[in-house]
Amino acid sequence: MSATTTSTLTTTTLVGTPSAMTNVATPDKPCPTCGGVGDSHELPDARRQIQELEGQIQDLAAQAQVNAEKLADYEEEIHRLRSSQQMCGTPRNSSSQPPSSHADKSLSPTQTPTPVSPDSQSQHSYSGRLQTLTNLLPYRRGSATPTSAPAPSTPTASITPLPQHASPASSDNTSELQDALTREQGLRKAAETQLTQANTELEELTVQLFSQANEMVAQERKARAKLEERVAVLERRDIEKRSRLERLEKAMARVERVRALVFLLKSNIWSPAVKAASDLQLKAIYSRSLTSAQTLANGSSEVDLYSEDSGAGKSYADLLARADISAVIIALPILVQPDFIKKALLAGKHVLSEKPIAKDIATAKELLQWYRANIDTSKIFWAVGENFRYMNKYIFAAEQMKKMGKVRNFRVDIQNMVKSNNRYYCTHLPPAGGPSSSMSMTSWRKVPEYQGGFLLDGGVHMIAGLRLILGSAEQITTVSAQSQLQQSHLPPVDTVDAVVQTGSGATGVISLSWGSPFSRHSFEFACERGSVALNFDDVIVDGVTHTVEFDGKGVTPEVTAFASAIANGRPVETRQSPEEALADLEVLEQMLQSGEKQVWVTHSASAKFSRLLSFRLDNPQRPARRNTDKMVAAKKHIPIVKKRTNRFNRHQSDRFKCVAPSWRKPKGIDNAVRRRFKGQPAMPSIGYGSNKKTRHMMPSGHKAFLVHNPKDVELLLMHNRTYAAEIAHAVSSRKRVDIIEKAKALGVKVTNPKGRVTTEA
Repeated sequence: MSATTTSTLTTTTLVGTPSAMTNVATPDKPCPTCGGVGDSHELPDARRQIQELEGQIQDLAAQAQVNAEKLADYEEEIHRLRSSQQMCGTPRNSSSQPPSSHADKSLSPTQTPTPVSPDSQSQHSYSGRLQTLTNLLPYRRGSATPTSAPAPSTPTASITPLPQHASPASSDNTSELQDALTREQGLRKAAETQLTQANTELEELTVQLFSQANEMVAQERKARAKLEERVAVLERRDIEKRSRLERLEKAMARVERVRALVFLLKSNIWSPAVKAASDLQLKAIYSRSLTSAQTLANGSSEVDLYSEDSGAGKSYADLLARADISAVIIALPILVQPDFIKKALLAGKHVLSEKPIAKDIATAKELLQWYRANIDTSKIFWAVGENFRYMNKYIFAAEQMKKMGKVRNFRVDIQNMVKSNNRYYCTHLPPAGGPSSSMSMTSWRKVPEYQGGFLLDGGVHMIAGLRLILGSAEQITTVSAQSQLQQSHLPPVDTVDAVVQTGSGATGVISLSWGSPFSRHSFEFACERGSVALNFDDVIVDGVTHTVEFDGKGVTPEVTAFASAIANGRPVETRQSPEEALADLEVLEQMLQSGEKQVWVTHSASAKFSRLLSFRLDNPQRPARRNTDKMVAAKKHIPIVKKRTNRFNRHQSDRFKCVAPSWRKPKGIDNAVRRRFKGQPAMPSIGYGSNKKTRHMMPSGHKAFLVHNPKDVELLLMHNRTYAAEIAHAVSSRKRVDIIEKAKALGVKVTNPKGRVTTEA
């Protein structure tokens, strides 16, 4: 116990030295836990606490040293008392008892020592323990005090232990000393416990301080990282702001350039739109004749006039060479418009051309490919005007259609009459001798050299409105049409009726006529969650009528959008893109071709159209219907292979009249067919099946479709190459005749045309 206590005190002295504590608390040295270096405003408080703990440690060490000195004094007193007791007890023993042979033998080194009593042994052992504790104390090791009192060397008397019955005074003194020693040991243990606790608290405080310092360093690093990130964001915003300012300056320059605009007009519908556009300024007008250009200028002296008959320096090439003109709006006849578009684009001018994009798909695709190959489309813009896409009633109907879900079917019915004195059919020209105007026939409309005549020029508007309402998800893929000429002054045709189908399977009817005595303008759509109808300026949504005020013909927002695209340096809107104009032309051209020809036609357009061309019955300028006795052939298919032509007959149907011959699988466990006995008929199994693509095909390549009346035959109009009509057995002979006649008119194959007619005839 004493050795352990002494070593603990020694360790405490080494740990508690001021230099060691100073080294631990120094902020410049790394943390013993994490290796980091920390410094904060809490370090002075920590240093003050460390100094207080060091002072407490020094006080405890001083108290321990005082206690050790007291313990040494107590031990010296004990030795002194024992020596006095031994010296007093020797004469008493020698006088009361004679010297024995044992005493004489103890004086001789060769003799056996005298036996010692138990009490004397305990006293000697207790004295030895005190001596050992005193020697181990570091404060008493250099003392000159003797460890034991020398016994008196009397040659005639031997040293004997204390008697078993000591005096009461000496026993009380010894017990007091023992109690004092016990108290000192308890105090020493308490001091050691406090010292250990102080060291532990000091270490914990040191670890806590370094941990807080590391956390503060980490927080400082995070704050610095956030600050750097914020600085980077601000720098990036500054760069973006500078770039926006540069773009704005360029846009302002473009706005100044786009204010110079030239018009090539054959009508005056564009003038209000140009005046309404704040980004545009009319600079010049070009026309075929100076007279028409003056009419369009309306007496304005600020506009320069160019024409073919104005002389040198007033040609179209001279106009395009002007640097103050950056854009042109071209509204010329359909046939000559592509050449003017190319020249303007090559001169670096932005172009807004009139619909349609060209006279046919081939010309339109060639013009669009040339534009992409020879012109930088990111700098020079080409837009095709379609004012129906900017009219509020079509836009509102399209928004309502988006809420109705998938389209199931639709109908477009446009009926108009273009008379011979219509302003779009004739041109008003002022005579040379007076202000009154005269009316002359527009040759390119009277004798058009392009397909469709007024159907192409006016019908493309209706197709654009239909495609806008249907949305981009519903593209027309199949067309079957009939066309005719009702008014002789509108060649080649003025009416077309078509049955169409979209990619999602929705079917529709499109009826366009500019030679009809009726006046109708309606778009009707049936959807999953409701219906939408457009009747002139009224939009009817699920029976609720919304009247859209007439906002003009849509030319003003169309021109404004074109000017905005140029001013902002961004491509034109999708509604004005040449691709949309090409898609409108594709649908209309396929309708016209389907009405003109009598066979399926596949056009190599961007969207592949496959059209069934119905027969013409009412157009005297076209051949009458062809011979329909020869039914339409089925579409191409893989060869039909029947792996088994014989029927599977039911077991024992040949023996019992009550067993029908139609196949039924045998279920009995002892059935001879099921157990495959030799000589029994075969059962259907894997390997007899037909190809899935030709499983239900007849030898002609058609699939049977059961019909009960003539209206059912109309369902096969778009699918007469896939399905053939099969008249139900319960249909009467008179209705069969009507069904067969309807099927011949529509080119639908009938599998049993003479089934009942022959028997009842």
